[in-house]
Amino acid sequence: MPRKLLKWFGSSKGRGSGFSLMTSGNFVAAVFTYLRQVEIARVFGTSWKTDAFAVSLVFPVLVREVISHSIGATFIPIYSRVREQKGRQAAEALINRILTWTGLAGLILTGSLFFLSRYLVFAVGPGLDQEALSLASVMFSMMLPILVLSALSGVLQGLCNFEKRYGLTSILRVVEITTSLLIVFLLSGSVGIMVLPLSVLTGSAIMFVVLLIITWRLHYKFRIELNPVDPDFARQIRMALPIIGGSIFGFLGPVVDKILASFLRESSVTALEYANRIVKILFSILLLPISTLANVSLSSLSAREDAGSFREELKTLLNWNSSLMIPGSAILMVLSVPLVSLLFQRGEFSISDSRMVAYSLMFYAPWLSSFSFGSVVSRAFFALKDTTTPVLIGIWGMIVNILLNFILIGPLGIGGLALGTTISSSAKVVLLLYFFRKKTGNIQGRDIAGEHLKIFLGVAAMAGTMLLMKQAAPYDLHAGFADKFGKVILYLFSGTTVYIALMISLGSEVSRTVLRKIKSLGKDQSDKT
Repeated sequence: MPRKLLKWFGSSKGRGSGFSLMTSGNFVAAVFTYLRQVEIARVFGTSWKTDAFAVSLVFPVLVREVISHSIGATFIPIYSRVREQKGRQAAEALINRILTWTGLAGLILTGSLFFLSRYLVFAVGPGLDQEALSLASVMFSMMLPILVLSALSGVLQGLCNFEKRYGLTSILRVVEITTSLLIVFLLSGSVGIMVLPLSVLTGSAIMFVVLLIITWRLHYKFRIELNPVDPDFARQIRMALPIIGGSIFGFLGPVVDKILASFLRESSVTALEYANRIVKILFSILLLPISTLANVSLSSLSAREDAGSFREELKTLLNWNSSLMIPGSAILMVLSVPLVSLLFQRGEFSISDSRMVAYSLMFYAPWLSSFSFGSVVSRAFFALKDTTTPVLIGIWGMIVNILLNFILIGPLGIGGLALGTTISSSAKVVLLLYFFRKKTGNIQGRDIAGEHLKIFLGVAAMAGTMLLMKQAAPYDLHAGFADKFGKVILYLFSGTTVYIALMISLGSEVSRTVLRKIKSLGKDQSDKT
């Protein structure tokens, strides 16, 4: 039985099973991410040391995100076409070139950043004192190897996704964050604050090793391939370069956020980082599976030149994305204080810390739905081999974000930094949709708009219900964990029940699909009995 279960878990999966497996895996990873953050909050609270760690993370995470974004956005479209038209042998040759040159580029970049570490952390946290900057510089240097590990892992994970081994890829983040949590739990007492960069580095290394084992089991043969002369490899680079440039500009927004927050009161950088992490937890559970499926399915349909199915798939992905992300954003906004207090308020993490993080989260939460929607549309551009348009829109959005930061930080503090990110992200979505429709013609806009109107009505009713429940059963920041937990569950249950009921009564496409699936499963179970 265990062998059969493992075989099923590692086999190729369709869209429904793939989404379920990835969502489940990301949920487990999110739980461990939360536990790790709770342990960090309990041991270290919010202080100049945690500010230093937040600053030290900026450039390693920025470069890692740029590399993984560029590889993830371009690898599967190119690889799908090569496998479709030239076969597995040519595809493996492409993989080996990408791995070889990605590794070399990562090593060169790591060495360069090591010598620039002190200047880079000063650029990100100019408002920190010298002791904090020195600590941030040491942490930064310690985490640099994750650049090479993450770049190579991105290619290997792309292989697993192409093979639709979603069960295997679903465990990767679980392995990474569980390792990181164990390092924090076991070594925080002896290593102190340096356990934080150590945990990040160890998690990345373990995930890379697991990916090597998985891809080896998929019978891929890796070898060093230094010869760069290959038209498919050249096409990969041409597609990746605009995304790398655009991603650098796009991810500069959070860097500017940290720079400006460092001039505000102590712990502002940490508060912004906590709000970002809370949003990213929901992001990883819901968006990453949709984004992965979009990359695989849209690239495959584009390679087959099936325009009708491509448009239908895009519409379905956008509707599913918004039906999950928009209510998720609303929950984070309405319940920002209760959620932060419930999740982190213990040990060194005080009531004032809860209020500070929640204030930032309230403005930052809508970013989740706008960014996720734009991410799916960007995947559609990439599947059509157009990386320039979304990149240019991303650069424009970054400029708008920075301008809004300077405008809003005065009246709103760290809330203004979060709000600037949200507004610029929403504006990018509008431009992405406009240019995609201009590029492809009909994108079934009326169907998408109709479904989103139902979603917004459902979310408005959900938010109103949660606000009423907060009035009827007020949340007490001084109460015990059981009381806080009960209140949050009450708010969530009442709000989501209203949302689901209204979506069903309005006859939304997503709710009809879910109901059909439930009826089908019930019928299958009845037939078996």
